[in-house]
Formats: sequence, C-alpha cells, structure tokens
Amino acid sequence: MRVSLVSAAAVLALSHGASAQQPPYGWCGGKGWTGPTDCIPPYVCRVLNEWMSQCDLPRNIPGWTTSVVPTATAIAKL
Repeated sequence: MRVSLVSAAAVLALSHGASAQQPPYGWCGGKGWTGPTDCIPPYVCRVLNEWMSQCDLPRNIPGWTTSVVPTATAIAKL
C-alpha cells in the first residue's frame, strides 16, 4: 500500500509541473484560472465564455468565440 501511495504522489507531482498540458476538453483558462494554459497537441485553448476556456480541436463550434488564448509555449516561440 505504501508503494502505491508514493507512486501516486510522484505521478501527481509530475503532472502538475511547469510543462503541464491540459488533456482534451480540460480547462485551460478563464477568469481566475491559475492552472496550465497549454493543451496537448493538436488541441487548442478555446474561449467558451469569460469564466472558462477549454482544450478543443481547432475547428469552429457554434456558440463559441473563435479567439484562441496565447499560451506560454506559443509566446516563448516568438
């Protein structure tokens, strides 16, 4: 049991590192959001509303805005 707890803690610590990327359909921004803003490729961070941005495939979705939130990775490549 102790080994599984240590392993789970190690995986959790690694998943929240500086290079963490959100999974498909995970949150990636919004008012007050302090978590990761990068999405796993080919997903992009798409604004749903003022309070939520979500990792989604790059396509047009009715009712969603088309603005994409710049990520730290994209800014670093400039």
